[in-house]
Amino acid sequence: MNDENELLAMVISLVPERSGRIRISNGRMIHAAFIAWVEKQDPSLAKELHPNDRKVRPFTLSSLRGGRQEGKEGFFNVAPGEAYWIRVTSLSGELTSWLLERADESTPPPFTLGSVIFQVRAIALNHKRAGLSSYRWMRDHYASCPLPDWFRWLFYSATAFRFRVKLPEGKSDIRNILLPLPALMFSSLYKRWNTFAPKDLHIGFAREDFINRIERAVMISQYDLKTTDIDFNDEIGISGFTGMCEYRTAKGATPEILRWALTLGCYSFYAGIGYRTTWGMGQVEFLLPE
Repeated sequence: MNDENELLAMVISLVPERSGRIRISNGRMIHAAFIAWVEKQDPSLAKELHPNDRKVRPFTLSSLRGGRQEGKEGFFNVAPGEAYWIRVTSLSGELTSWLLERADESTPPPFTLGSVIFQVRAIALNHKRAGLSSYRWMRDHYASCPLPDWFRWLFYSATAFRFRVKLPEGKSDIRNILLPLPALMFSSLYKRWNTFAPKDLHIGFAREDFINRIERAVMISQYDLKTTDIDFNDEIGISGFTGMCEYRTAKGATPEILRWALTLGCYSFYAGIGYRTTWGMGQVEFLLPE
């Protein structure tokens, strides 16, 4: 691996050893299985990936994909004759190197989802949702490419923006925003980029200033979105949106801000967007005019 290729997206193909039932909203289960899978091989790395605080994590995970996934009452059946997969991304060079080493192994350890053990059949980098890149390549590439009039995101899994707001008398409330507003989209990506990118590649604007500039440079032009409820089997239900949203660039928008918008859009393939990206939410694809 090139030393600068910090960004990785890989697809892990899984085959269940026996039939079983899996929760349809299985992102929380996938997260626990992935951390356990890492812990079997590198306990210290697993601890770094699952700290007790709420810091931004250097990875994302999809939910379980493949199979027929026909189910009811919140569960679907898995069978040994069917193929399944999960998508794992890394935002740090250390984790990327570790995952690539696992891809070279002939017999990676299995994944355990609930009561079902899945054997790892393959770890692929040639899947359409896989890839390898670097922060420097992204920044350099979009520093000189033509600036488009529009771009769009496809939201493959439920996406949401969740934050706590202060209320009078010292109280607070949790808000769940179900629209891909430019300020929310780019605030999420700004935080991840400036957390994991090399310092010399950090976005040179303070976060609030950057978002104010984005709001003047980018606007929603059309969308086809729907909301969905997610049951992670915890105390708080979560809603999210899926679909497509297109954005137009404003007249007079500064090239520097637009180039950062494109850079972060490309970055979202690895970073995901919004809330609970390590539980399968916020899986997206960024599209530019051909």
